[in-house]
Amino acid sequence: MRGSYGLSKLSSGASGCKRKVSTRYPSRHARIHIKEFFAVPPLKKKVHFPNPVRQVTSGNAGEYIFHDGSDDNGIGGEAFIHLLAQHGASLHLWIVWKLACYERYYPARCAGKFLTVSNVLEELKYRYEREVNHGHRSIIKKVLEEGDILPSSMMILCISSIHSNHVMESGTLFQAQTGNKSREAVKVELTDGWYSINAILDAPLSKQLDAGRLFVGQKLRIWGAELCGWNGPVSPFEVSSTISLFLHINGTYRVHWSARLGFCKVAGPPLAFKCIKNNGGLIPQTLAGITRIYPILYKERLSSERSVVLSERMENKMMELHNQR
Repeated sequence: MRGSYGLSKLSSGASGCKRKVSTRYPSRHARIHIKEFFAVPPLKKKVHFPNPVRQVTSGNAGEYIFHDGSDDNGIGGEAFIHLLAQHGASLHLWIVWKLACYERYYPARCAGKFLTVSNVLEELKYRYEREVNHGHRSIIKKVLEEGDILPSSMMILCISSIHSNHVMESGTLFQAQTGNKSREAVKVELTDGWYSINAILDAPLSKQLDAGRLFVGQKLRIWGAELCGWNGPVSPFEVSSTISLFLHINGTYRVHWSARLGFCKVAGPPLAFKCIKNNGGLIPQTLAGITRIYPILYKERLSSERSVVLSERMENKMMELHNQR
């Protein structure tokens, strides 16, 4: 079955460390942005889908089984992992999850033609070409492996999963922020489309999630995040559950559904005063206007340990009297 999809052909000829496997990168033509391709936001109303597509999540996408319609056999995650495991390319589950989401939210545009073996394989080869042959790394991989990209950098990530609340132990960064000995914190999973990392939400962000303003598939512009539990370079495949980003509401914004994931070269809009939350972390930027300029005042301490406040005019007169002595 593997040969019918062309998988064994690629894996057998991939002995060269710099063998070109994808013709999509570098691209000869400008890539179409998702906003231009789909034109409208994702469809939220319920539409009938085949059960396997409807049930695909970021947690089970790696186990999705493809069928070519010829028989009941299919090809699943193990075949794709075997395909590029020796090259260190990213797992295919994020590709499957992305394509399955396209199928669910744009049924008329996709028409069952996106979530296919050929598309997943082509995307895998594209990512291998970028990551292995050209050395391009996603923002999460840069933060975890290299350490020279600060987790506080401006980045756009997507909520891929919401975990149940868990109690944070005393002495953690979360406790330092809240001042409580023990408290339940909401942990979510974030992805840059290539890899994933857990993230802890502060109290105001947790309330936003409870109110339904944060959900799976929501893209966030994040600034000022802190990396907890990180002691040195680690592979995204080997990252432990103790490593997570700590997000603050003052540095976390919801962004447009078509925003590109990854590092942000341009800062977002300034944060309005009314949106600044107490104990919500650092403020990336805000905008203030000067409404009044007060005159300069001078405070002089007398020998009797009393002090007087003088205007600029009185201060100049006192200086003249002092110089005339």
